[in-house]
Amino acid sequence: MFGRKTHEDVAPDAPREGSDRTLTNDFEPTKAQVKRATRARFVWALFSSFLLLLSVIFLVLVEVGNTKVESIRNKIYFIKIDVSDIIPVSVPNAILINSIAQSLGLHDFYSVGLWNFCEGYNGQGVTACSTPQTLYWFNPVEIIRSELLAGATIALPAEINDILKLIMQVSHWMFGLFLTGVCLDFVVMFLLPLSVYTRWLSLPLSIITFIAAFVTTVAAVIATVMFIIMQNTITSATQLNIKANIGVYMFAFMWIAAGASVIAFIVQMGMCCCCASRRDVRRGKKTGSKKAWRDGETLGISEKPGKRKLPVFGILAASTRLLSRKVLLPTMSTLKRKSRTTTDRDISPPPTKRVAAATTTSKAVANFFKPASQKEAEKMAFSTVGDSLFVGRYDGATAVSRAKPVKVAAFDLDDTLITTKSGNTFSKGPDDWKWWHSSVPLKLKQLHTNGYAVIVVSNQSRVVLKPEPKKAGDMKSLSNFKSKVSAVLTALDLPITVYAATQKDMFRKPRSGMWQQMLKDYGLNDSTDVDHDSCIFVGDAAGREGDKSAKARKDHSCSDRDFAANVGIPFKTPEEYFLEEEAKPFIRSFDPALYLETKLDSQTGLSPAVFTKKNDLDIVLFCGSPGAGKSTFYWHHLQPLGYERVNQDILKTRDKCMKKAAEFIEQKTSVVVDNTNADVEVRAAWIGLARKLQVPIRLVHFTAPAKLCEHNDSVRALSDGLMNPEKRTILPPMAFSGFTSRYREPRGEEGFQDIVKVDFKFTGTDEQRSLWQKYWIS
Repeated sequence: MFGRKTHEDVAPDAPREGSDRTLTNDFEPTKAQVKRATRARFVWALFSSFLLLLSVIFLVLVEVGNTKVESIRNKIYFIKIDVSDIIPVSVPNAILINSIAQSLGLHDFYSVGLWNFCEGYNGQGVTACSTPQTLYWFNPVEIIRSELLAGATIALPAEINDILKLIMQVSHWMFGLFLTGVCLDFVVMFLLPLSVYTRWLSLPLSIITFIAAFVTTVAAVIATVMFIIMQNTITSATQLNIKANIGVYMFAFMWIAAGASVIAFIVQMGMCCCCASRRDVRRGKKTGSKKAWRDGETLGISEKPGKRKLPVFGILAASTRLLSRKVLLPTMSTLKRKSRTTTDRDISPPPTKRVAAATTTSKAVANFFKPASQKEAEKMAFSTVGDSLFVGRYDGATAVSRAKPVKVAAFDLDDTLITTKSGNTFSKGPDDWKWWHSSVPLKLKQLHTNGYAVIVVSNQSRVVLKPEPKKAGDMKSLSNFKSKVSAVLTALDLPITVYAATQKDMFRKPRSGMWQQMLKDYGLNDSTDVDHDSCIFVGDAAGREGDKSAKARKDHSCSDRDFAANVGIPFKTPEEYFLEEEAKPFIRSFDPALYLETKLDSQTGLSPAVFTKKNDLDIVLFCGSPGAGKSTFYWHHLQPLGYERVNQDILKTRDKCMKKAAEFIEQKTSVVVDNTNADVEVRAAWIGLARKLQVPIRLVHFTAPAKLCEHNDSVRALSDGLMNPEKRTILPPMAFSGFTSRYREPRGEEGFQDIVKVDFKFTGTDEQRSLWQKYWIS
């Protein structure tokens, strides 16, 4: 049976050929002797079960990790995404802005598990976890878009989006493999001890153990590769300023489980061939451990005569002596290299030292050794203004004498003068550019011939003037941009100045900061030295809606058209200027002039009679977007009535605000809650506090829309103190989009004594009105 030969002349209880021992005809081993003889197999079986138990334990830790807000579970995650610096520290007053972002729902970090993700703050730890769901995958773009930036749009390169789609598919496989592995390990763990009875049971158990080890290892490999790719993908989007770290505990547990399963499979495979089973001992096929038989002669066990076992170490020693003989190992003399003859040839040419290709031209070397007075002047000069404006000048652009009033021809850079050679939205490097149209260089040279001062004004938020050394993208962005600007201006060989706004401050279009800097650099007075009617500004951000039938894309903004309106010069798109196409209709997303008309839907504007005190002691809750005028309304109307103010921008958390408000009420002082209070849940917390303190609560509703509030905030922060007595810094766009996404119109049924609506109405001097009605956002 199973390939073994039988011989009729051999008795059933006779020793098998080659066996070390034999059982006598009259001997039957006892149950205790069988157990002792198969103790080695029993130990290995238990060891395999222990390994699978270890695998199950660590796989369970992988399964339950990051599922609840607990100090132990929340440390077990695949990847932790840190967005605490999504507003860089380099931004003025970043701590205040980040505290506002937190009030809008922005958390410091997000940790990803197998079933869900958790979120929290660096100072508080994990504060909440999402509901676990099967086949879960973490899409960082969706989280940032829906929760962090509250509806904002994030444009990532196509290759990053493709990687995220692949991760979605692979994560489903990982989820299924982990569940399959833990189920198989759990079942086989209880079956492995049965293999001590027969070696034939080891084969099917080995197959099942192999499947368990295979799926667990594959799941671990998929998770490792997937989350390393995700880490690199997230951190490669430098414009998001997000950090990502791999979870050490999760990966350690995952690979310990995989390693334990693999070792259990190896042990089980070994048990198919070695270690006597109880069935083997009973049937006399194997004797097992010698220690089980105390006295072989008495118990019917005898050594086979004329046969002696050669110890393992003896075999190794004999083999070593044999190999050391001269017939097997050559002497040292035979190992010496033979001298070459004249007929010998090298298979490969003799090694030579490679010489690096020289990149320095003889002209450059000659210029380096020239005396300073004879050296050629560098044509490119770079500088920065206020740590945010990059300036590049070619061949003394500002030193060229021009007749006054000066005519200025200003151009945007990307998708106006040049475009990417690769076809991507953003260039891959300093050489990834080409002219937007072949007529561009000729047109610019004609302008210079006609006496125009040619300048370039461009928004370049991807360029970092103060790079962080640990971020490779930051280090390269400035050098790449310099190289590209140098190449473009060198190709034109015209005295041109390039202005690039790298931050969202006064220099960023549509704001006129770059124009004002140009006037300063060229020594011009805007009112007397510039021929505004003869000037021109050409840019692609013109507010055009696009045309799908003509495959014309919608413009990403109207900032170029608004910039021209702010500085008071004519505007054209690249198609209109270079290709002489007809002008196309456009739409501005926000026009401040529309809000200068008095349109009030509620009972009054900002008149002193809009709010009157009705109670001796109460809480007044503000509801409105940042920039809606809440604080100004308090200073003008409620402070004179004796109200104290609590503000989350100052106190940082809602709990501290509620505690401070309760202290004011206990001191018999009415209090104003100067926060956005956008949703019903937040307002309900304040209503509950008022009921607890047994005081009425009123609400003042500021109706200004988010775009108007963003405009107000920009005017206030960037108007050089004229309209910013408190010297507030500009808020990020997510402060307004976040309010809009969470906003629910307040109703009296929530528990308010009354609701007072306050519509926006501009008040100020003519100078302030002129400043306010410019385009500050696009």
